[in-house]
Amino acid sequence: MEYGKDKSAEAFEEMSNGIFSVLNELGMINFHTEIKPCKTDAYKVIGSIKNDGNYVANKRIKNFKLVKKGAIIARKNKHFLKADENFYPVLFGEKEYKNILGFEAKKLRIE
Repeated sequence: MEYGKDKSAEAFEEMSNGIFSVLNELGMINFHTEIKPCKTDAYKVIGSIKNDGNYVANKRIKNFKLVKKGAIIARKNKHFLKADENFYPVLFGEKEYKNILGFEAKKLRIE
């Protein structure tokens, strides 16, 4: 589950409700309360975007926002790295990774 860096009371409540809802649905806890319905998206990581260490991630790319095929995802001097297919970026542009720009994911259908 990814909730970002928002430290507001509303974000904490949404995070708590999401975690309790999942644990309750899995039968791991018995949690009875008025849980506000929340929209939940799920993603499956399908790969990573390789980086030789010299590409700089496009700052316009936002995690969990669709990147369309052909969009510029990074650049190195005058060379551009473009998306081979539509994907959802996950942990994209994180400085902790030395050999990748981030992860590629597909959005899952939840019913």
